[in-house]
Amino acid sequence: MTIQDLEQLQDMRREIKALEKRIEKEAATMAVDSVTASGGDFPYTPHQVRIYGMPIKLIRRLRKRAKKLDKRVLATEAFIDTIEDSQVRQAVMLHYVVGKTWKQVAVQMRACNESVPRMIVQRFFDGK
Repeated sequence: MTIQDLEQLQDMRREIKALEKRIEKEAATMAVDSVTASGGDFPYTPHQVRIYGMPIKLIRRLRKRAKKLDKRVLATEAFIDTIEDSQVRQAVMLHYVVGKTWKQVAVQMRACNESVPRMIVQRFFDGK
């Protein structure tokens, strides 16, 4: 896990929500068409039949992408849970998960300035 992976966390969550909305919208969309058919028995009289459907392939593809992103989000959160140092874990959670600025993280952690939590996280990843 890298800092770049953590930086993607908020974006991945937004993308999952956008995909879920799109899936919902696509699922509500019904395609309607009509075809000419005939009876199964003689005299085989032609008639119009309406067919209905929705874009299943697109919905499956969107669900697959959302599931893949969801796995990445869960893996990232599981990694954060494995961080043993409380200060590092707090800084990572506040900045990358909650979305606070480094300045807000510093205030909450009672650090003297915003560079302190940023350096704590950077040192953690440099030492890995």
